[in-house]
Amino acid sequence: MSRFSPQAEDILRRAGWYPGRQVPDLVALWRKSVSESDGVDMFPGAEKALLEFGGLKLDEQGPGVTCSREPFNLDPTLAMYEHDRFEDFISALNTNFYPLGEAVGGSCFIAIAENGNVYLLMQELMLIGQSMEEGLESLLIGRLGERIDVP
Repeated sequence: MSRFSPQAEDILRRAGWYPGRQVPDLVALWRKSVSESDGVDMFPGAEKALLEFGGLKLDEQGPGVTCSREPFNLDPTLAMYEHDRFEDFISALNTNFYPLGEAVGGSCFIAIAENGNVYLLMQELMLIGQSMEEGLESLLIGRLGERIDVP
């Protein structure tokens, strides 16, 4: 049984994903680059997500289930030198975030929390999945996330 809907799996496969995909050389490079630029250490959940899905660039756009589908790019270096944008959310939720990439033409970042939740960070915080798979599914099929109120 697939972890994704048929629509989402088809989009992922066309972008170069396949079950068991691993990109350890890219992950090692990202770990070093993000640590040096922002002082952020990659935690196990971020490493697992990036090993399988890192480097994928998805250009799908158009109508979705509850919001439009927008292109996104799973490359954490796209959020380098932007960690200050994450700080308020880190403090409010009392958890660390690791950048996964960017979405919506670079107007927001995709990040994973230590508990595995996947978020879009803009001026506000949107929970798009309680796992990497759920977060990707939301992005791929156009499912609106849950806005998280941050004081």
